[in-house]
Amino acid sequence: MIESSGLRALVCCLAVTLAAMTTALADTQTVSIDVANVSLADVLADISDQTGISIYLGAAPGENLEAVSVEDVPLEEAIHAAARAGNCSWVRLYVLEAAEGAEQLDFDKLVRAASRSRRERFERMREETQHTVAERAGEMMDAADDDDETVPIGGWRASASPTGAVEGPADRAARWAMSDPLRSVISLEYTDPAGLNVEASDFVALSDAFSEATAFIILDTLEQFVGTLSIDVAEKPVDEIVAAVAEQMGCNWRRVYLVAHVHQLTDAEVEERMDRMFSSGMDFFWTQSEEKRAEMIEQIIERSDQLAPDQLTKVRSSRIARKMVSRFMGYANTLSMEQRRELVPLLQQAAKIMGK
Repeated sequence: MIESSGLRALVCCLAVTLAAMTTALADTQTVSIDVANVSLADVLADISDQTGISIYLGAAPGENLEAVSVEDVPLEEAIHAAARAGNCSWVRLYVLEAAEGAEQLDFDKLVRAASRSRRERFERMREETQHTVAERAGEMMDAADDDDETVPIGGWRASASPTGAVEGPADRAARWAMSDPLRSVISLEYTDPAGLNVEASDFVALSDAFSEATAFIILDTLEQFVGTLSIDVAEKPVDEIVAAVAEQMGCNWRRVYLVAHVHQLTDAEVEERMDRMFSSGMDFFWTQSEEKRAEMIEQIIERSDQLAPDQLTKVRSSRIARKMVSRFMGYANTLSMEQRRELVPLLQQAAKIMGK
Protein backbone atom coordinates (compact mmCIF):
# COMPACT_ATOMS: atom_id res chain seq x y z
CA MET A 1 0.00 0.00 0.00
CA ILE A 2 1.28 3.45 -0.83
CA GLU A 3 1.66 5.65 2.26
CA SER A 4 -0.67 8.69 2.43
CA SER A 5 2.17 11.17 1.90
CA GLY A 6 3.37 9.21 -1.13
CA LEU A 7 -0.15 9.07 -2.53
CA ARG A 8 -0.53 12.83 -2.16
CA ALA A 9 2.77 13.34 -3.96
CA LEU A 10 1.61 11.07 -6.80
CA VAL A 11 -1.70 12.99 -7.10
CA CYS A 12 0.20 16.29 -7.21
CA CYS A 13 2.52 14.97 -9.91
CA LEU A 14 -0.35 13.71 -12.06
CA ALA A 15 -2.31 16.94 -11.63
CA VAL A 16 0.64 19.09 -12.65
CA THR A 17 1.31 16.84 -15.66
CA LEU A 18 -2.31 17.20 -16.82
CA ALA A 19 -2.09 20.94 -16.22
CA ALA A 20 0.99 21.21 -18.38
CA MET A 21 -0.86 19.48 -21.21
CA THR A 22 -3.87 21.83 -20.97
CA THR A 23 -1.80 25.02 -20.79
CA ALA A 24 0.78 24.25 -23.46
CA LEU A 25 -1.33 25.86 -26.20
CA ALA A 26 -1.82 29.10 -24.24
CA ASP A 27 1.91 29.37 -23.63
CA THR A 28 2.70 29.20 -27.37
CA GLN A 29 -0.02 31.56 -28.62
CA THR A 30 1.07 34.78 -30.28
CA VAL A 31 -0.87 37.84 -31.33
CA SER A 32 -0.56 40.17 -34.31
CA ILE A 33 -2.33 43.52 -34.56
CA ASP A 34 -1.86 46.44 -36.93
CA VAL A 35 -4.64 49.01 -36.56
CA ALA A 36 -5.12 52.76 -36.36
CA ASN A 37 -7.93 55.03 -35.16
CA VAL A 38 -9.94 52.21 -33.58
CA SER A 39 -11.54 51.78 -30.17
CA LEU A 40 -9.74 49.94 -27.39
CA ALA A 41 -12.75 47.63 -27.14
CA ASP A 42 -12.26 46.54 -30.76
CA VAL A 43 -8.54 45.90 -30.24
CA LEU A 44 -9.15 43.83 -27.11
CA ALA A 45 -11.90 41.89 -28.88
CA ASP A 46 -9.41 41.08 -31.65
CA ILE A 47 -6.86 39.84 -29.09
CA SER A 48 -9.55 37.73 -27.43
CA ASP A 49 -10.59 36.25 -30.79
CA GLN A 50 -6.98 35.31 -31.59
CA THR A 51 -6.31 33.67 -28.22
CA GLY A 52 -9.65 32.58 -26.76
CA ILE A 53 -8.80 34.48 -23.56
CA SER A 54 -11.55 36.57 -21.91
CA ILE A 55 -10.69 40.27 -21.53
CA TYR A 56 -13.09 42.46 -19.53
CA LEU A 57 -13.00 46.18 -20.23
CA GLY A 58 -14.21 48.62 -17.60
CA ALA A 59 -13.89 52.36 -18.13
CA ALA A 60 -12.71 52.94 -21.71
CA PRO A 61 -10.72 55.85 -23.18
CA GLY A 62 -12.92 58.61 -24.54
CA GLU A 63 -11.12 58.59 -27.88
CA ASN A 64 -9.99 55.95 -30.37
CA LEU A 65 -6.43 54.67 -30.14
CA GLU A 66 -4.09 56.33 -32.61
CA ALA A 67 -2.29 53.10 -33.49
CA VAL A 68 -1.43 49.65 -32.15
CA SER A 69 1.05 47.52 -34.07
CA VAL A 70 2.55 44.24 -32.85
CA GLU A 71 3.51 41.11 -34.74
CA ASP A 72 3.70 37.57 -33.36
CA VAL A 73 4.07 38.70 -29.74
CA PRO A 74 2.97 36.92 -26.54
CA LEU A 75 -0.54 37.60 -25.28
CA GLU A 76 0.41 39.98 -22.46
CA GLU A 77 2.68 42.01 -24.69
CA ALA A 78 -0.27 42.61 -27.02
CA ILE A 79 -2.59 43.52 -24.13
CA HIS A 80 0.05 45.88 -22.75
CA ALA A 81 0.53 47.60 -26.10
CA ALA A 82 -3.21 48.21 -26.44
CA ALA A 83 -3.69 49.24 -22.81
CA ARG A 84 -0.74 51.59 -22.81
CA ALA A 85 -1.96 53.27 -25.98
CA GLY A 86 -5.18 54.13 -24.12
CA ASN A 87 -3.54 54.89 -20.73
CA CYS A 88 -5.22 51.87 -19.18
CA SER A 89 -4.18 49.68 -16.29
CA TRP A 90 -4.52 45.93 -16.78
CA VAL A 91 -4.25 42.84 -14.61
CA ARG A 92 -4.39 39.05 -14.94
CA LEU A 93 -6.72 37.06 -12.69
CA TYR A 94 -7.57 33.37 -12.38
CA VAL A 95 -11.13 32.08 -12.04
CA LEU A 96 -12.28 28.66 -10.82
CA GLU A 97 -15.82 27.81 -11.97
CA ALA A 98 -18.28 24.99 -12.52
CA ALA A 99 -17.94 22.82 -15.61
CA GLU A 100 -21.59 23.56 -16.43
CA GLY A 101 -23.81 26.49 -15.55
CA ALA A 102 -20.92 28.76 -14.59
CA GLU A 103 -21.84 32.19 -13.24
CA GLN A 104 -21.89 34.98 -15.83
CA LEU A 105 -19.09 37.35 -14.94
CA ASP A 106 -18.46 40.95 -15.93
CA PHE A 107 -15.87 43.62 -15.15
CA ASP A 108 -17.61 44.96 -12.04
CA LYS A 109 -18.24 41.52 -10.53
CA LEU A 110 -14.62 40.52 -11.03
CA VAL A 111 -13.27 43.76 -9.55
CA ARG A 112 -15.50 43.40 -6.48
CA ALA A 113 -14.53 39.75 -5.99
CA ALA A 114 -10.81 40.38 -6.50
CA SER A 115 -10.85 43.43 -4.21
CA ARG A 116 -12.59 41.42 -1.51
CA SER A 117 -10.11 38.55 -1.93
CA ARG A 118 -7.08 40.85 -1.60
CA ARG A 119 -8.59 42.72 1.39
CA GLU A 120 -9.51 39.52 3.26
CA ARG A 121 -6.07 38.05 2.66
CA PHE A 122 -4.47 41.20 4.06
CA GLU A 123 -6.71 41.02 7.14
CA ARG A 124 -5.66 37.41 7.75
CA MET A 125 -1.99 38.41 7.88
CA ARG A 126 -0.20 38.97 11.15
CA GLU A 127 0.31 42.64 11.98
CA GLU A 128 4.05 42.59 11.34
CA THR A 129 3.44 40.98 7.95
CA GLN A 130 0.90 43.68 7.12
CA HIS A 131 3.51 46.35 7.86
CA THR A 132 6.08 44.55 5.71
CA VAL A 133 3.64 44.25 2.81
CA ALA A 134 2.64 47.92 3.10
CA GLU A 135 6.28 49.03 3.17
CA ARG A 136 7.10 46.90 0.13
CA ALA A 137 4.12 48.35 -1.76
CA GLY A 138 5.34 51.85 -0.92
CA GLU A 139 8.84 51.04 -2.16
CA MET A 140 7.41 49.65 -5.40
CA MET A 141 5.26 52.75 -5.92
CA ASP A 142 8.29 54.97 -5.36
CA ALA A 143 10.35 52.99 -7.85
CA ALA A 144 7.62 52.84 -10.51
CA ASP A 145 8.67 54.48 -13.76
CA ASP A 146 5.79 55.57 -15.98
CA ASP A 147 8.17 55.76 -18.96
CA ASP A 148 9.60 52.25 -18.56
CA GLU A 149 9.27 50.42 -21.89
CA THR A 150 9.70 46.95 -20.36
CA VAL A 151 6.72 44.66 -20.94
CA PRO A 152 5.47 43.74 -17.44
CA ILE A 153 4.30 40.34 -16.21
CA GLY A 154 0.74 39.97 -14.98
CA GLY A 155 -0.35 43.57 -14.81
CA TRP A 156 0.50 47.23 -15.22
CA ARG A 157 -0.43 50.48 -13.48
CA ALA A 158 -1.17 53.37 -15.84
CA SER A 159 -0.32 56.90 -14.71
CA ALA A 160 -2.96 59.29 -13.35
CA SER A 161 -0.62 62.29 -13.55
CA PRO A 162 -1.03 64.75 -16.43
CA THR A 163 1.43 64.28 -19.27
CA GLY A 164 4.64 66.15 -18.53
CA ALA A 165 3.77 66.76 -14.86
CA VAL A 166 6.75 66.78 -12.48
CA GLU A 167 5.65 65.20 -9.19
CA GLY A 168 7.14 63.33 -6.29
CA PRO A 169 6.31 59.65 -5.73
CA ALA A 170 3.80 60.39 -2.95
CA ASP A 171 1.73 62.68 -5.18
CA ARG A 172 1.90 60.25 -8.13
CA ALA A 173 0.67 57.46 -5.87
CA ALA A 174 -2.13 59.62 -4.48
CA ARG A 175 -3.40 60.56 -7.95
CA TRP A 176 -3.34 56.92 -9.01
CA ALA A 177 -5.23 55.81 -5.86
CA MET A 178 -7.94 58.39 -6.66
CA SER A 179 -8.31 57.49 -10.33
CA ASP A 180 -7.49 53.86 -11.17
CA PRO A 181 -10.53 51.51 -11.14
CA LEU A 182 -8.10 48.60 -10.59
CA ARG A 183 -6.25 50.21 -7.66
CA SER A 184 -7.55 47.63 -5.15
CA VAL A 185 -6.85 44.67 -7.44
CA ILE A 186 -3.51 45.25 -9.08
CA SER A 187 -0.14 44.36 -7.59
CA LEU A 188 3.07 46.10 -8.63
CA GLU A 189 5.12 42.92 -8.95
CA TYR A 190 4.12 39.44 -10.14
CA THR A 191 6.07 36.20 -10.29
CA ASP A 192 5.63 33.73 -13.15
CA PRO A 193 6.91 30.99 -13.15
CA ALA A 194 6.73 30.28 -9.43
CA GLY A 195 6.95 27.54 -6.84
CA LEU A 196 4.25 26.47 -4.41
CA ASN A 197 4.32 23.89 -1.62
CA VAL A 198 1.06 23.36 0.25
CA GLU A 199 0.02 20.09 1.88
CA ALA A 200 -3.46 19.06 3.05
CA SER A 201 -4.71 22.64 3.00
CA ASP A 202 -8.16 24.13 2.59
CA PHE A 203 -8.78 26.48 -0.34
CA VAL A 204 -8.42 29.69 1.66
CA ALA A 205 -4.98 28.74 2.97
CA LEU A 206 -3.93 27.54 -0.48
CA SER A 207 -5.08 30.77 -2.16
CA ASP A 208 -3.17 32.79 0.46
CA ALA A 209 -0.02 30.79 -0.23
CA PHE A 210 -0.60 31.11 -3.97
CA SER A 211 -0.92 34.89 -3.76
CA GLU A 212 2.14 35.14 -1.52
CA ALA A 213 4.20 33.15 -4.03
CA THR A 214 2.94 34.81 -7.21
CA ALA A 215 0.94 37.98 -6.22
CA PHE A 216 -1.86 36.75 -8.51
CA ILE A 217 -5.44 36.40 -7.30
CA ILE A 218 -7.31 33.15 -7.75
CA LEU A 219 -11.10 33.45 -7.43
CA ASP A 220 -13.30 30.51 -6.47
CA THR A 221 -16.76 31.26 -7.88
CA LEU A 222 -18.02 27.89 -6.61
CA GLU A 223 -17.37 28.47 -2.89
CA GLN A 224 -18.53 24.92 -2.29
CA PHE A 225 -15.32 22.91 -2.18
CA VAL A 226 -14.95 20.75 0.92
CA GLY A 227 -11.70 18.89 1.29
CA THR A 228 -7.97 19.43 1.29
CA LEU A 229 -5.55 20.36 -1.44
CA SER A 230 -1.87 19.52 -1.87
CA ILE A 231 0.44 21.20 -4.37
CA ASP A 232 4.20 20.77 -4.55
CA VAL A 233 5.82 22.41 -7.57
CA ALA A 234 9.00 24.35 -8.18
CA GLU A 235 9.36 26.98 -10.90
CA LYS A 236 6.28 26.09 -12.91
CA PRO A 237 4.17 28.47 -15.03
CA VAL A 238 1.39 29.91 -12.91
CA ASP A 239 -1.19 28.55 -15.37
CA GLU A 240 0.00 25.04 -14.59
CA ILE A 241 -0.31 25.60 -10.84
CA VAL A 242 -3.88 26.88 -11.21
CA ALA A 243 -4.76 23.99 -13.50
CA ALA A 244 -3.43 21.54 -10.90
CA VAL A 245 -5.60 23.16 -8.23
CA ALA A 246 -8.67 22.97 -10.47
CA GLU A 247 -7.94 19.33 -11.24
CA GLN A 248 -7.99 18.46 -7.55
CA MET A 249 -11.16 20.51 -6.97
CA GLY A 250 -12.91 18.93 -9.95
CA CYS A 251 -13.77 22.23 -11.62
CA ASN A 252 -12.83 24.34 -14.62
CA TRP A 253 -10.42 27.23 -14.56
CA ARG A 254 -9.49 30.09 -16.82
CA ARG A 255 -7.14 33.02 -17.04
CA VAL A 256 -8.90 36.37 -17.52
CA TYR A 257 -7.82 39.99 -17.85
CA LEU A 258 -9.27 43.24 -16.57
CA VAL A 259 -8.51 46.48 -18.40
CA ALA A 260 -9.60 49.97 -17.32
CA HIS A 261 -8.83 53.52 -18.37
CA VAL A 262 -7.03 55.70 -15.82
CA HIS A 263 -8.15 59.30 -16.05
CA GLN A 264 -5.27 61.76 -15.75
CA LEU A 265 -6.50 64.08 -13.04
CA THR A 266 -6.12 67.85 -13.15
CA ASP A 267 -5.18 69.67 -9.95
CA ALA A 268 -8.78 70.85 -9.61
CA GLU A 269 -10.07 67.27 -9.93
CA VAL A 270 -7.56 66.09 -7.32
CA GLU A 271 -8.77 68.71 -4.86
CA GLU A 272 -12.41 67.87 -5.53
CA ARG A 273 -11.78 64.14 -4.93
CA MET A 274 -9.72 64.91 -1.85
CA ASP A 275 -12.63 66.88 -0.42
CA ARG A 276 -15.05 64.02 -1.16
CA MET A 277 -12.74 61.45 0.42
CA PHE A 278 -12.10 63.63 3.45
CA SER A 279 -15.78 64.38 4.00
CA SER A 280 -16.86 60.74 3.67
CA GLY A 281 -14.03 59.65 5.96
CA MET A 282 -14.94 62.11 8.70
CA ASP A 283 -18.64 61.33 8.32
CA PHE A 284 -17.83 57.65 8.88
CA PHE A 285 -15.58 58.51 11.85
CA TRP A 286 -18.36 60.34 13.68
CA THR A 287 -20.84 57.49 13.15
CA GLN A 288 -18.64 55.22 15.27
CA SER A 289 -18.90 54.85 19.03
CA GLU A 290 -16.63 56.97 21.22
CA GLU A 291 -14.65 53.86 22.11
CA LYS A 292 -14.22 52.89 18.47
CA ARG A 293 -13.18 56.45 17.55
CA ALA A 294 -10.49 56.39 20.22
CA GLU A 295 -9.26 53.04 18.87
CA MET A 296 -9.12 54.43 15.32
CA ILE A 297 -7.12 57.47 16.45
CA GLU A 298 -4.71 55.24 18.34
CA GLN A 299 -4.18 53.02 15.28
CA ILE A 300 -3.56 56.00 12.99
CA ILE A 301 -0.97 57.45 15.38
CA GLU A 302 0.69 54.08 15.90
CA ARG A 303 1.04 53.45 12.16
CA SER A 304 2.26 56.96 11.37
CA ASP A 305 4.88 56.67 14.11
CA GLN A 306 6.36 53.79 12.14
CA LEU A 307 7.17 55.98 9.13
CA ALA A 308 10.87 55.85 8.33
CA PRO A 309 12.81 59.13 7.95
CA ASP A 310 12.85 58.85 4.15
CA GLN A 311 9.08 58.23 4.15
CA LEU A 312 8.52 61.33 6.28
CA THR A 313 10.58 63.33 3.81
CA LYS A 314 8.38 62.16 0.94
CA VAL A 315 5.19 63.00 2.83
CA ARG A 316 6.46 66.47 3.76
CA SER A 317 7.39 67.17 0.16
CA SER A 318 3.94 66.10 -1.09
CA ARG A 319 1.71 68.94 -2.20
CA ILE A 320 -1.35 66.71 -1.79
CA ALA A 321 -0.35 65.73 1.77
CA ARG A 322 0.16 69.37 2.73
CA LYS A 323 -3.26 70.29 1.36
CA MET A 324 -4.92 67.40 3.17
CA VAL A 325 -3.35 68.41 6.49
CA SER A 326 -4.42 72.00 5.91
CA ARG A 327 -7.93 70.76 5.14
CA PHE A 328 -7.96 68.76 8.38
CA MET A 329 -6.81 71.74 10.44
CA GLY A 330 -9.50 73.94 8.91
CA TYR A 331 -12.13 71.29 9.49
CA ALA A 332 -11.21 70.99 13.17
CA ASN A 333 -11.94 74.70 13.63
CA THR A 334 -15.57 74.10 12.57
CA LEU A 335 -16.20 71.52 15.28
CA SER A 336 -17.53 71.89 18.78
CA MET A 337 -15.03 72.19 21.60
CA GLU A 338 -15.80 68.65 22.72
CA GLN A 339 -15.20 67.21 19.23
CA ARG A 340 -12.02 69.23 18.85
CA ARG A 341 -10.65 67.87 22.12
CA GLU A 342 -11.26 64.36 20.81
CA LEU A 343 -9.21 65.13 17.69
CA VAL A 344 -6.32 66.86 19.49
CA PRO A 345 -4.04 63.74 19.35
CA LEU A 346 -4.57 63.56 15.57
CA LEU A 347 -3.98 67.28 15.10
CA GLN A 348 -0.76 67.04 17.08
CA GLN A 349 0.33 63.97 15.08
CA ALA A 350 -0.41 65.72 11.77
CA ALA A 351 1.70 68.71 12.83
CA LYS A 352 4.50 66.36 13.92
CA ILE A 353 4.48 64.47 10.61
CA MET A 354 4.63 67.69 8.60
CA GLY A 355 7.50 68.98 10.78
CA LYS A 356 5.54 71.82 12.35
